[in-house]
Amino acid sequence: ISQVQQQSGEVRLHDRIVMPDLALATPLWLAILGVVVNALVGALRGYTDERYSFGRYFAALEPNRPRSIEELYARNDVVLYDRVEDPHEMTNLAADTEHRDLVGTCLAKLEGLISEEIGSDDSPWVTERPNLLGWPSWRGDRRAGRA
Repeated sequence: ISQVQQQSGEVRLHDRIVMPDLALATPLWLAILGVVVNALVGALRGYTDERYSFGRYFAALEPNRPRSIEELYARNDVVLYDRVEDPHEMTNLAADTEHRDLVGTCLAKLEGLISEEIGSDDSPWVTERPNLLGWPSWRGDRRAGRA
């Protein structure tokens, strides 16, 4: 695209940053751009309140219930957006250590909602790595005796 140019490690479109340097990019951004990434992308747990949108992306083969900020960042890709100050969700506050307390508050709210509405939520939804070529295989019907 002629309007996209490489400038100091940033991709710009119409003079706005579309994606930062790949070293700083989240796996979700990389997946959107078609870059092969780690296995964290695949499943999402998140919530939205009147001001913030918070989510954690994780591997569907490895669901987790983080109990600390350290565990959250170790096993999940974390997003936090202030929709009042940033209505287009361009700035991920979770990437800035200044917002760790807010991330912790959002994590506690999210995990509380998961416990209340879903339960343990610690079993994998899929039992095998998906085949990226051809039709996906789904074995849920066979296990339930419907196929």
